Amino acid sequence: MFRAGASSCLRLAKGYDSTIKAYMVFALSREPLSALPDSAEIETHRVDFELWGKKCPMAVENFARCCTGEMVLPPIPATEGLEDPTWADTLKPQLTYKETMLHKVIPGFAVLGGDMSIGHKEQHGTVCAFGDDFDAPEELEMQSFNKKGLLGTAVSAPHKNHSQFFVLMDENGKHLDGTCICFGRVTSGLDFLERVCRGPVDAHGRPAVPIRVVDCGAKV
Repeated sequence: MFRAGASSCLRLAKGYDSTIKAYMVFALSREPLSALPDSAEIETHRVDFELWGKKCPMAVENFARCCTGEMVLPPIPATEGLEDPTWADTLKPQLTYKETMLHKVIPGFAVLGGDMSIGHKEQHGTVCAFGDDFDAPEELEMQSFNKKGLLGTAVSAPHKNHSQFFVLMDENGKHLDGTCICFGRVTSGLDFLERVCRGPVDAHGRPAVPIRVVDCGAKV
């Protein structure tokens, strides 16, 4: 049985020259772990990431902050505030990837996650560590999407990066260059994501068995 541990607090700043290590633990479960009995056996898989802070400081800071949950104010649930019309302001200090889903699979090409609004009555748009979204045009050209396992921002429109991300599962994603920021790569757990990318999906491209983040973190 998986039990989530506390994430260490991480303080980042624009312009730092370092590589960040991040991780996510995914569980295959139709229900949140909090709704399951302690005796439940849950299939979990860990994926580790290397984030390129020197090349892409804003994209890395956004992703890392969402991984550490350092902007969460316990015991307020990370999803509280989404029903409020001013949700962007209410949610900002409560950002975490915990309990978010791998919400879309593009077979043979990419796995997408990080949507903090999924599962709520109203879809309120996007959110990130800097507000609703952020633009970092200088980071767009730092790395081409030319290898399986690269980590990128999933944009809602040109220059609108937010909490959503994707892992490239193809050797050629160069058509994304100049639109999405490639800010890291998977260092372990790619085999699990390959299995997800080959697995069954519903009519909306979601994995047939829900896959949710049950733990995540980052460190310099």
